[in-house]
Amino acid sequence: MNKFISFNTRNDLYRVAIDRIVFFSSDKNYTTVQLSNGKTLVFTLSLQKMQDYLVESLGEDARTFARVGKSYIVNLSYIYHIDHTKHKLVLYTDSPSTEYSLTLSVDALRNLHNLMVRK
Repeated sequence: MNKFISFNTRNDLYRVAIDRIVFFSSDKNYTTVQLSNGKTLVFTLSLQKMQDYLVESLGEDARTFARVGKSYIVNLSYIYHIDHTKHKLVLYTDSPSTEYSLTLSVDALRNLHNLMVRK
């Protein structure tokens, strides 16, 4: 059974299965949610507040996601490739077949790599 999270704005309510969220990205006080179907949602929350909301709403299921550097929270299920030489993290979705390439710092990639090896 899918676990869902709800995002509430002044005018809208979005209910999204957590396994459909590929990553969250930050732009100051806005957070963009990239969904596996190619759609994006934008909310007026900082990435830190979004991270807090995930933990509060999902409890143990929040471990599906990891904060990667200052600008991203990624769904660990979508990680396809960590390229240390190009400072890239590649996330891959099957339907539709899409790759997302995120540029990250050396430290962020190293920390993510270590997290993935421990899992």
